[in-house]
Amino acid sequence: MNTVYSTRLLFVILLIIAVFVSLTSLSISYAESESSRIAITGSFYKYEYVLAPNTTIEGRDIYIAVINTASKPVNVSLGYEAPDFIEIIFSHRNVTLLPGEHKIVYIKIKALPNAIPGEYEIKVYANIMMKTVEGKVILVPGAGQRTTIRIVGPTGRLVVETVDKEGNHVITEVRVLRITPKGEYTVVTNKTGYINISLPPGKYIVKATLAGELLAEEKVVIEENETEKVFLTVSTIWFDYFDILPYYKDNNIVFAEVIGVVKNVYKPVNNVSIVLVVNYNGSFLENVTIATIPVLSQGRAEYKYRYIPVNGWQNGTYTFKLVMVSGKRVYSETPERTLSIIVHRSRGQIITKVQNTTTTIVVNKSTITTTTIKSSEFNYWLILVVVIIAGILILVIKRKR
Repeated sequence: MNTVYSTRLLFVILLIIAVFVSLTSLSISYAESESSRIAITGSFYKYEYVLAPNTTIEGRDIYIAVINTASKPVNVSLGYEAPDFIEIIFSHRNVTLLPGEHKIVYIKIKALPNAIPGEYEIKVYANIMMKTVEGKVILVPGAGQRTTIRIVGPTGRLVVETVDKEGNHVITEVRVLRITPKGEYTVVTNKTGYINISLPPGKYIVKATLAGELLAEEKVVIEENETEKVFLTVSTIWFDYFDILPYYKDNNIVFAEVIGVVKNVYKPVNNVSIVLVVNYNGSFLENVTIATIPVLSQGRAEYKYRYIPVNGWQNGTYTFKLVMVSGKRVYSETPERTLSIIVHRSRGQIITKVQNTTTTIVVNKSTITTTTIKSSEFNYWLILVVVIIAGILILVIKRKR
């Protein structure tokens, strides 16, 4: 009896162990199968980064995108492999991804003061956080990216300031990008219009932007133990669009409509005038103030004016441009637009025609284009194929009957 009881007890114990091992193996295999359902893309791997001790690289163009291609949500933990004196800082260390979802994680690279010159391979990776049967959290290897970081010795210094035409400081976003054979990446960004930074030797480009508009840029070379000073002169008010559209009826030109769009990305300006400058056959003809603005606010504003020459339309070439002034200061002016006019008489009446005019409509600096689909492009032979197939099917059905 004891032997039978012991045998049954042993069987129950073995059964429990088998079930536990089975569940555990299922849990681990599930995690392993899910590891193939996560992917990493992005720009981190593209560049060969160069830093000096106690310097940092940080930009929105250095990132990884973690993608969940599994059918269930996953929790992802980000990490990296690098020497102790190189630090990788993620904008998010842990992310949760729904099926099919992806998230962008920005990366900052920092070389500590004790960084040793040399070339090092760095890896960033995403691990899947899984729970085992016991409730413990384990990390299952997912996907990763590798790149090279080079630590160099002595540095140079770069000082950048954005100013207007009178030399006054202008608050803009300034970015310093390092130029490499594999592309440009951002080293530092500052939103005060001023940068003073230590940089490894090399080629760089400095860009000043405001409200998403590139105002100025300049390339610079940094040498060891030298300081480069860059003053970026920026214009914060300009003509975003300008054109001359002639209007004529029955071959007679009536007027030319002047269209000017002004963009102000910085701060309001008082007492602004927009002046149309007109030349005729290469000589000055007249100035016409088409708009007087007590306060030019930030943003875009459109101004229109119907122009007729002071002495009427004559045979010849007219050129136009807009100038924006406030007091004695010229803020912006446009390129010239040209109208060539032919005047002749027909039955005692003067008839004018416009020649050599081309108009491109531009909105937010993007050209609007229209595509027309021609009816002749339709493949009529497809109809014939369909009819033939239908006929064959009808014959087959009749024979079966």
